[in-house]
Amino acid sequence: MTIRASLITGIGVLGLLGIVQAGAALLGQRNLNWVLSTQGAVIASVNAIAEAQLGFERADRAAHESRRAADLDAAEAAAKRFRAEADTLMRALQRSLEAEEGFAPVLQGTRDWIRQTDLRLPGNAAEGHAELLREDLLESQRDSQQQNIMKAVAAIMSSAERARHVAMARATTTQTVVIALVLVSLVCCLSMGLFLVRQVLHPLRALTNATGHVAAGNLEYPVEGRDRADEVGEIATALDALRRGTLEAREVQQKADAERAIAAERIGYLAHHDSLTGLPNRVLLHERLQRAIAIARHNGHSVALLWIDLDRFKAVNDSFGHPAGDALLRELARRLSGAVRDTDTVARLGGDEFIVVQTALERPQDAESLAARLTTLLSEPVDLEHGRQAVVSASIGIAVFPEDGETCETLLANADLAMYRVKGEGRNAFAFFRAEMDHASQDRRALEQELQFALARGQLSLEYQPQVDMVSGRVHGFEALLRWSLPERGAVRPDVFIPVAEASGAIVPIGAWVLEEACREASVWHEPMRISVNVSTAQFQHGDFAGLVSRTLSATGLDPSRLEIEVTESMLSRDPVRMLDTLTCLRAMGVSVAMDDFGTGYSSLATLRAFPFDRLKIDRSFVQDLEVNPEAAAIVHGVLGLAKALSLPVVAEGVETEQQSEFLRTAGCAEAQGYLFGKPRPISCYDYLTHPTASSRTADIDSGLLASCCMGQVLDAFVPAR
Repeated sequence: MTIRASLITGIGVLGLLGIVQAGAALLGQRNLNWVLSTQGAVIASVNAIAEAQLGFERADRAAHESRRAADLDAAEAAAKRFRAEADTLMRALQRSLEAEEGFAPVLQGTRDWIRQTDLRLPGNAAEGHAELLREDLLESQRDSQQQNIMKAVAAIMSSAERARHVAMARATTTQTVVIALVLVSLVCCLSMGLFLVRQVLHPLRALTNATGHVAAGNLEYPVEGRDRADEVGEIATALDALRRGTLEAREVQQKADAERAIAAERIGYLAHHDSLTGLPNRVLLHERLQRAIAIARHNGHSVALLWIDLDRFKAVNDSFGHPAGDALLRELARRLSGAVRDTDTVARLGGDEFIVVQTALERPQDAESLAARLTTLLSEPVDLEHGRQAVVSASIGIAVFPEDGETCETLLANADLAMYRVKGEGRNAFAFFRAEMDHASQDRRALEQELQFALARGQLSLEYQPQVDMVSGRVHGFEALLRWSLPERGAVRPDVFIPVAEASGAIVPIGAWVLEEACREASVWHEPMRISVNVSTAQFQHGDFAGLVSRTLSATGLDPSRLEIEVTESMLSRDPVRMLDTLTCLRAMGVSVAMDDFGTGYSSLATLRAFPFDRLKIDRSFVQDLEVNPEAAAIVHGVLGLAKALSLPVVAEGVETEQQSEFLRTAGCAEAQGYLFGKPRPISCYDYLTHPTASSRTADIDSGLLASCCMGQVLDAFVPAR
């Protein structure tokens, strides 16, 4: 049963009970009114009889006295008055009793009695005595009649009493019925209340409790009443759905909070640790280094900071791939962590650079011992996947608190300077920071700043060195070499500023300027000689180098076959796929490609076969030792033989003596360049070669002739780039 039906039923039952109670009340009131009216009629009848009796007595006494006085007229008048009063009384009694059926016998008896009480007066005086006698007799009869009246009154009173008892019984019965109806009504109301409580209040209370639980967040218990087929069931089902939805949302929220907490913890961890090796990163390194410095300052100890940079790590990435490089870094990080104390810190700055903070240092020899152990440990082979091995070394720079700095930044900068000193001196070693290293670093930073404005200030220029045919002595081309001159410090050596330009990224715009300037100069030569331009790795890695060459050739109008791009062996190993694509595009345009400084890098037959080279250039270090080092001569012979087998012409760099020239000519070297044939000079010094007259077109290019040209402009301080 639905709540609506329950409420309607309850209201109907209560209304019916109200009607029953109203009916019972009306019935009781009617019976009470009947009893009261009956009692009033009985009392009125008794009073009327009493008054009649008194009237009879008065009439009899008056008649008796009249008769005795022989006053017949008075007696007759008294008799008439009696009758009149009797009739009046009779009519009044009749009116009062004619509505009550129970008093009909009494009324009839009264009528008979009055009818019997017919007073007659004597007709003559002779009969007076007899009449008196008869009156005496009648008086006795009246006494008996009076007794009869009394009996009748008693009967009336008895009948009235019985009527009263009947009325009282009926009233009692009515009261009992009314009380019973009231009790039944109360029982019905109580039952209906219990029914409504069970059908409405209990479910509503359960819903209220369930709503309170849901509102309070207590969602473990299901809502009662969902199986009911009424409004309560609908509300309970909806509330339970809300509870389950809220519970699911809470579980989702709890899961999200847990994931958020894990993510926050992970973010916090990643904010202070390296994601690849799990070592502390730069942020956590600074915190621990500051703490170590504070403790050392308080205890009077020292702190050593070791800056570790891996040697030849790039070759591992290029040879085996980045996953192998990552595995190598993880293994070396594990080795570093196992080689230090728990109080020390091993951190990774990024790439192939690590930092070790050695705390509670009592003497500098402790840092030296640790650096020696780490150098040996990091040089051991590392096993990679598929049975491969990788071998790297480490360059370590050491700075000690407080001698080399009292702040984190100072210690890091000085350790970095010491590490770069190790790199410059051969790598795979360690060195302590020295004050002069800071001066060199400051000079380097000053050069870097000046180099940013060198192009805009017109401080850069090109010099050209001829490349000579070893057999005919003719100049086949020039190599363009970059020069930089500062107003305050004069000329800066190429081997000093070019590494700075490459490290700072300034080599990219400078290289583009060199390419355009060399092509523009060569495009105006009368002789279609070759122009060689050195390029940097950064130029290949930034932007479309092949597109740059194409645009430069179009802008200057130089024939692509006259341009030669020189690359070093080390450039080929950094991004071989991109290098191959770029060099292939250059060859497709007609530009030739030469491998510069052959023999100083990681040359292999596979490299010579894979890359589209047009020429090899033997590094000057091998040529300079030809006369004194048999091994250098053997290397030159080997390179020349290899090039001949591959049909690649060879250019020897750094030829400075006739003996070197003769050796190369005899060994089959095709071309050479060096001070013997001409130093790097402005192109105007070689106008007779770039703009020759008819008489000089076949002139021999001997050392004496070239040496006499522009002798006053010889710049002995310069050496060719690379």
